[in-house]
Amino acid sequence: MPAPEDSSKPNPKKPPKLLRKVGHPKVEATSCRLSSANPSTEKGSEAQPIVEATSCRFSPAEPSTEKGSEAHPKVEATSCRFSPTEPSTENEAYGQPIVEATSCRLSSANPSTEAKGSQNPDQRPKQSAPKHPETPRKPKKYLLPVAIVIILFVLAFGGYLLYQKISSDRQIQRFAEQGFILVEGGEFAPGSGARASRKLVLGNRINVYSFFLQKTELTQAEWSATMPYNPSKQLGADLPVEHVSWFQAIEYCNRRSLKEGLTPCYSYADFGTNPDSWPEGWDQEDENHTNLSCNWLVEGYRLPSEMEWLFAAGGGMQSRSYTYSGSNEVDAVAWHKGNSGGSIHAVATKAPNELGLYDMSGNVWEWAWDIYGIFRGGIPLTPYGATSGDMRCGRGGSWNYEAGFCALDKRSNGFPTITSGDLGFRICRSMP
Repeated sequence: MPAPEDSSKPNPKKPPKLLRKVGHPKVEATSCRLSSANPSTEKGSEAQPIVEATSCRFSPAEPSTEKGSEAHPKVEATSCRFSPTEPSTENEAYGQPIVEATSCRLSSANPSTEAKGSQNPDQRPKQSAPKHPETPRKPKKYLLPVAIVIILFVLAFGGYLLYQKISSDRQIQRFAEQGFILVEGGEFAPGSGARASRKLVLGNRINVYSFFLQKTELTQAEWSATMPYNPSKQLGADLPVEHVSWFQAIEYCNRRSLKEGLTPCYSYADFGTNPDSWPEGWDQEDENHTNLSCNWLVEGYRLPSEMEWLFAAGGGMQSRSYTYSGSNEVDAVAWHKGNSGGSIHAVATKAPNELGLYDMSGNVWEWAWDIYGIFRGGIPLTPYGATSGDMRCGRGGSWNYEAGFCALDKRSNGFPTITSGDLGFRICRSMP
């Protein structure tokens, strides 16, 4: 009869029951500290009581489950079984001996290690690197000064343009009060239009700069205000001055400029601009006319060049390509042999042209600066006539000539000393 089993002795055939809990894998641990609770013993297992331990370190056989932790992180553990080794007495200052334990289960008190210990390390989600917020771009320090400089420049330039406009308007008004018309410059073709001077420029186009031109032919009153004598034969304050040579017209311009404090345009050889300093008899010989030169940039009075005269007589940039200055009907704008009654007439008694200029056709021939000649080949900007010749140019026709000579395509010429009862001039000034 078999002997009855002693229940007080452990059954070596049955392995001790271990507390298994889903989500708490078994780990090897060393250097555990006993929990402050009394160790519990599992029924039937005296050699290895189950205890609660704290501050366990993983065994080297189990990799760390905490990112960035030490090789043996401290964890909370329960249901540890003592290792057969003797308890360590290391650091007993805490009052709890350090023991080695096996088959520990992670405590649920440490959710971070419990969760990580329950996963396969290869299946753990990878943590992305922390995103740093983008640093806002700081405005460049030099942008504000640059913007201020640009604004100041625009304001200054705008102010300058406004000042120039106001000054120009005042100047135009002042010149208008003195009897001058602004002829705005531009390009024109003397070889085109009604009965144009094809032989003059051979079809070339010419640029003319802006300038001021006297509204009427110079009157005897204006002549006498500057010169000590009146050469005219038909007298009248409002009549054009006549019997004036080209030399006398040049002298008048310089003397009037000096009188009004303006820089004279004409110089005689090396004798300067004052006619009183010119050699005696300078105006008595025709060949002396080449000794005179013109400064086109100064503000003094002068004769218009032939191209300036033609451009203005044709209406400038407002031209309608009339045959005569201001009309295709000669009687509307000109005194000529057919309607003058054999005498000169007061200025501005016929209709003006497109620019408001009177008597550009008829009444008296008008001296121009240019040496008489025909342009051949290229023409410079604002041409000032031929470079050599014995005579000077005249334009416009007169009261003593047939109506056809009042047309814009007609030219005249004369020696610098010649005078006539139907020969006068008008003056102009360069645009400052």
